[in-house]
Amino acid sequence: MRRPGIISLPTDDKSLKYRDFLHKVSAILKNGGVVVAPTDTVYGLLAHAQKKKAISRIQNIKGRNIKKPMPVLVGNFKQAERFGKFSLKSKKLVRKLWPGPYTVVVNGRERMLLGAISPDGSIGLRIPKNKWLQDLIKITGAPLVATSANPAAKKAAKTAGQAAKYFLNAHHKPDLFVDAGLISKRPSIIIDCRVWPPIILRGRINVKLKAQTKPKKQQPRKQTPDKSQ
Repeated sequence: MRRPGIISLPTDDKSLKYRDFLHKVSAILKNGGVVVAPTDTVYGLLAHAQKKKAISRIQNIKGRNIKKPMPVLVGNFKQAERFGKFSLKSKKLVRKLWPGPYTVVVNGRERMLLGAISPDGSIGLRIPKNKWLQDLIKITGAPLVATSANPAAKKAAKTAGQAAKYFLNAHHKPDLFVDAGLISKRPSIIIDCRVWPPIILRGRINVKLKAQTKPKKQQPRKQTPDKSQ
């Protein structure tokens, strides 16, 4: 297997260099490849969410349990609704949280994404805040599965160099490393919106969650005496 290259993420998103960069990364993903790249949380292993070959490769690279689902990065809420079922309350919540580092767990639809559906039928979806990731999803024309760029049981890579140390000499390798410097943010916050109020599975959020309340029984109105009588 050819040794994967390391390229820098262009800083000018209006430049021709940036467009060429996006098309190069997208071509790798469309061909079933795996890319190490920065997300809005940590460096991640990215792959086309509807390519069985790509899903299998990520699992081999990371040494990940094939039954453990991976979060899915989508470009917008309309795309998220194609693959997950949102209640009215969860819709209102995610519109406050997205785009951002929030993975929302909902029930998956019948058109399930490979490697993203849990055995219980749920799926984790996220709209990333990074403009370059949103552009990549748009150019690729499909959602991406994403998992932290580290072997199972190791710490998430904070730099492309650290990810390269993990994988360059491994038997299973990514096809490309995208370097954007140091990323030292926390992994995404995971929120289970299949129930209400939702359950925070990992991390904390600043949005106030209102618990369900039973409608109050209306008290019969007191009749005022007719003073004319």
